[in-house]
Amino acid sequence: MLALAVPNSYLPVAIQARGVSSCIAQDRVLVKTHNVSAAGHEIQVSTKACSADVLISRAVEKRQVFNSCAAIENTLFQCVTNQGAGPLFADCTALSSAIVAVFEQAGDPPLFTVSPQFVQEFSLGTCLYAWINQNPVGGATLQCSYSYVTSFLAFHLDESCILAGDTGGFSIVSNLNPQLDPASLDWNFDASFPTAPPPVSYVDLTSAGAVPEVPPPVSATQNAGVDIGPIGWSKDISGQVRGLIARMKHGNTIDAEAVKALYAKRFPKNNKFVTAFFPTNVAAIQFINAWEVAPPPGYEKTPVSFASGN
Repeated sequence: MLALAVPNSYLPVAIQARGVSSCIAQDRVLVKTHNVSAAGHEIQVSTKACSADVLISRAVEKRQVFNSCAAIENTLFQCVTNQGAGPLFADCTALSSAIVAVFEQAGDPPLFTVSPQFVQEFSLGTCLYAWINQNPVGGATLQCSYSYVTSFLAFHLDESCILAGDTGGFSIVSNLNPQLDPASLDWNFDASFPTAPPPVSYVDLTSAGAVPEVPPPVSATQNAGVDIGPIGWSKDISGQVRGLIARMKHGNTIDAEAVKALYAKRFPKNNKFVTAFFPTNVAAIQFINAWEVAPPPGYEKTPVSFASGN
């Protein structure tokens, strides 16, 4: 990783990345999400728990709510390198512009609130911003301003990491104000690819109701493999492909037995892409047609195509 320190008020110091890996993207559990349109773009705003265990064992939160982004602190930015392709700089700048247009107008609430072990995510195309409250369950609830995210956190990661073509980046902070509760500074912010949803072993997609119409198959002789990406994949990539299908509006147009039998393989030289192999050419065509009509939410700019042989 390449570290870049940017101080708010004092000279930066090297500090340990506290809990950066304790709320990794592929473990997060969606609580609520909605799409908003602004500045000519549609962005997705989501609240997620760091893991399913957080939802099960969630304790009563402290009454104190800290505006952690108003603290006197050091901010250390670290670029993630050599982990595959990163977000497109154009998508990240468009995401920042859209956040400004949606949340930073006169009369808008200036702050968003995040419970301990929860995440506030903003995404557009290949770019995902995540603001993470790293305090333990039952710990402090934190707030941050939208303007701090766009003008300071995202700005430095975009300019220093994303523009350089890195995989992504994240920030950590160190408190230099002895009068401030240290718990208010136990947070991280990162910029990265959107991550594929949790694995799904098998879902009966026919339960979604009547099968909607989709465009006719392009050809019954196409390859049964479909390339998907770029996306941040975890270990069970076959299950994650099923997870994407389960979130597709027209996922129930894909042969149910084919969904159950599909398997996926990573690209040898780019782990952001996988090839999903369907047992029949028809099922592969159904998948591409359903994706092109209505991609799963959050993946509108992620392309799919018949396997290229990578």
